[in-house]
Amino acid sequence: MISEIISFQNRGVVSIVEFSTKRVNTIEYISGSEAIKQNLIEVLEISQTGSVNNLVVNNNSEKYIFLSDGDILAGAKQNRILNTSLFLAPNSTKQIPVSCVEKGRWNYISPKFSSTDYTAPVFLRAMKSDKVKNSLETEAGHYANQSEIWHEVENCCLKQSVASFTSNLSDVFDNKKKEFESVTNQFSYSDKANGLAVFINENILDVEVFNRQDIYCEYFPKILKGVSGEALHLKPKEKKLDKVEAVYKTNDFFDELENRKFKIFPGAGVGEEKRYESTDFSGFGLEYEGHLIHLAMLSLIKNF
Repeated sequence: MISEIISFQNRGVVSIVEFSTKRVNTIEYISGSEAIKQNLIEVLEISQTGSVNNLVVNNNSEKYIFLSDGDILAGAKQNRILNTSLFLAPNSTKQIPVSCVEKGRWNYISPKFSSTDYTAPVFLRAMKSDKVKNSLETEAGHYANQSEIWHEVENCCLKQSVASFTSNLSDVFDNKKKEFESVTNQFSYSDKANGLAVFINENILDVEVFNRQDIYCEYFPKILKGVSGEALHLKPKEKKLDKVEAVYKTNDFFDELENRKFKIFPGAGVGEEKRYESTDFSGFGLEYEGHLIHLAMLSLIKNF
C-alpha cells in the first residue's frame, strides 16, 4: 500500500511516520467539519425528544462528505462521538450511529451540532471500534457499548485531573488545551502525505490512511490531540525509536495487514467496511466504489 515514506519525526515518547500510498486523491469530497462551516450539511437530533445513539445528517449539497470515526460533535442535547467513519452521498439524508460522550446533560444548548478540532483518545476509539465490530457481527448495526464509553470518559477525566459537571469528554480537551498543544505543536504535517503511523515509544498506537491529502492535513492535528492524552504524562525510554526501526515497523504492519482476515459489512453511509480480525488492533477500511476512503487501525494494548 505504501508508495513512499515522507518523513519521520520523534518528540519525547511520540514518533510519527508519514507516508503516501499508491492510490491517492482518487475521488472528490470534503470533510464534515468543512461542510458544517459552509452550511452544506446539518447534523441534528433525530427528533425533538432525541435518541442517545442516533443522529440525522442532511447533506444539502452536490458534494460527497466525509466524517471520521472518533469525530466529536458538540451541541444539541449532548455531545456525541461518531461510531465509525461515514461517506455521505450528495443530496441525501442519513441516520448515523453515535455514542454519548457527555453523560450528565440531556437538554438543548443549540439546535444543531457543530464540529470540534480534535478526535477522541485512541484507546477510547479502539474500545469503541471493537464493540462496533461485535455489534455488526450480530447484525445489530454500528453500535458500541454506551456504559463502557461513559466509563472510559470518566477515566479520561480522572487521568487528566479534569472535573466535568456533565462528564463531558470535551471538557478534557478544553481544560488541557495548552498541555496537549505542547505535544502537538512539536509536529508538522507534509502536504505530500496521506497517511501516518503514530508510535508511543517503540509501539504502534494508531495507523490511519485518508484518500485525499487535504483531508489528511486537516486530520493530522486532530489525531495528535487524541494521542496527547495518552502520551502527556509518559517518560521516554532510554532507547529512542529511530527512523530505520520506525519505517521497518510501519512497512511490516502493512505487510501483516494484507494477510489479516476481515469481514465486509455495509457502511454507515455509502460504501462498505472491511472489519479486520485482530487481538491487538481494532479497525476497518471504508471503501466506496473501489476507492479507499479511510483506514483506521487502533491499538487495543496499552503496552507502553
